[in-house]
Amino acid sequence: MRRPEAARGFEQSAPLGSSTKARPPLRLFSADPGSSKKGWAVADCTFGDGPDVRTRRIDISHLGTVVAEVCSAAQESHVLLSLDAPVRVFGGLQAPSSFEPAGAAQCGRAWPFNVNPFSQRPCEHALSSKPTVVNSSLVAPELARAVAELCGWDAEFRKSGNRSFADFHEGVSVLGYMGAPHAPVVRTFLDAMAREATSAGVRIGYYPAPELREVGCITVLETHPAVALGFYAAQGAEGFPPPIPHYKPVPKYRNGLAALVPPVKEQFRVHHKVTRLQPIDTDDLLDALVGLLNLLDQANGVGDLFGTVGDGYFLLPPLVLLEDSTGDWFKYVDLVYAYFCGDFVRDRPTYRGTRLGLKRYSLTQGKEVTFWHMISAGKVESERTPELRRCERIRWPRPLIEQCQRDGVKVWEEERSASERRIHLWLEDHDYVVVLARRRAGTTHEYLLPWTAYVVDSGHSRKNLQRRFEKWA
Repeated sequence: MRRPEAARGFEQSAPLGSSTKARPPLRLFSADPGSSKKGWAVADCTFGDGPDVRTRRIDISHLGTVVAEVCSAAQESHVLLSLDAPVRVFGGLQAPSSFEPAGAAQCGRAWPFNVNPFSQRPCEHALSSKPTVVNSSLVAPELARAVAELCGWDAEFRKSGNRSFADFHEGVSVLGYMGAPHAPVVRTFLDAMAREATSAGVRIGYYPAPELREVGCITVLETHPAVALGFYAAQGAEGFPPPIPHYKPVPKYRNGLAALVPPVKEQFRVHHKVTRLQPIDTDDLLDALVGLLNLLDQANGVGDLFGTVGDGYFLLPPLVLLEDSTGDWFKYVDLVYAYFCGDFVRDRPTYRGTRLGLKRYSLTQGKEVTFWHMISAGKVESERTPELRRCERIRWPRPLIEQCQRDGVKVWEEERSASERRIHLWLEDHDYVVVLARRRAGTTHEYLLPWTAYVVDSGHSRKNLQRRFEKWA
């Protein structure tokens, strides 16, 4: 979905143009699976300026043609494939790491991760419920605040008057692993694609990896079109009726589909210069096209994905872009610093129950040393150089610190001296590391400080981090 300000806390992609390295061609496929005689609705295009969008309906017995088409496209481009279905179902892709994940042990404090991972996804729980404990005891407060903004909650999120996202938008539903009737055919489709990909020499990945796009790779993403429509309405996108109505193909909901088609077309026209679309006469075609909108936004670097690779997708705030400050570098630094102050000066994150401190002395240009360490690089303190990619991710350290127990985060400590250790939080799939300093380690006066954060920018650095993690583990 297009990045809404109200959706802070949701994962944001890097734009295709964020690297000087030449990008390969990008093909986008979006499918709305069905288990009935309706079959699947598929929309696809080649990423570019004003792409030609194709939509069609595919009978289940002919899904092999879609598999072959996707794998063939991947031999000449990088493919993003979105599916409106719980992707991690039935077998290896789901496979929780334990029978009792951390969220289950923490009960209500761990909302929305306090779920049975075999039957419900955290993203489903976040959108169809609200916290049951006081705000101050939540272990994922950044995410809770993001959902609260989407739903218009105020004060304590557990208040009786606050309604869940799905409850507010009657047309939004997020089904669990076992609640989706088309899950078996999705599983069969993915297995068939894995076999075809092996024959074609193509790799398949089930996580967003914008920095690793290359020919011969298919990235499979889970999309939620009805949720995306709700996000459009929540951010006030023109034409989207709040709340999102039911738009399924039954007589009493036919007005819902008619109300949603024009604003979806407008999103294609305004943001992607698509002026011609085939008729959208069913809910399945609408869902497939909204999934394609999600991919176009993702490819442009302004898309948000709800969910994480481990248990429903790691939730990170959007990048803070230089264009947000009209290209003015000094205004941009002030904006980046304002986000830093909100996360580390006026309020402090908590790492595994311990609230972090902050080095407040020795200010440089009126800003804390820790801030400069998070946005710049260099071995000599007075000669550090700001890096745009670090600046863009200034809103990532706090949620990574507060969600470090999540799958997908590698955590280890290294001893720097007899009284100091460094804690490393490596979000491997996103090539991002946050470092904390444990001072006066092992004493009753021990305390924690945020130290630095950086982007992992080479294969050598990744191998080095993996070696250090394995040595500690």
